Amino acid sequence: MSLFINPYFIICLTIYTSGYFTKHLGIALPYHIRNYYTDILCLPIILTSVLFVLRISRNAPKLVLNKSMILFAWLYVSVLFEFILPAYSEKYTQDYLDIAMYSIGAFLYYKSQVDFIEIRT
Repeated sequence: MSLFINPYFIICLTIYTSGYFTKHLGIALPYHIRNYYTDILCLPIILTSVLFVLRISRNAPKLVLNKSMILFAWLYVSVLFEFILPAYSEKYTQDYLDIAMYSIGAFLYYKSQVDFIEIRT
């Protein structure tokens, strides 16, 4: 449970939910924030949740995701949301800048592990 006390995770989740509510309240955010903040935040939120599930399912409270796991998650999300889904659904648009945003999010997650998770576990 201490994973969800991670300040990086709390900040990411707070920014994500704040953006969600501002959208539904009709508050217009600047273009770049509106279109890219979720791309930066998705991997830290997803990977923290995945790590939580892995720790419980494997009964390994000190487990951390290594660089190759984080890289795989970045590659998976990038290929899925920027190449596969846009080809099959008009709901998704292909934007190569999103891939850069996913990489920032992956780096933030890695940094959070180095700064917080590995120290606390």
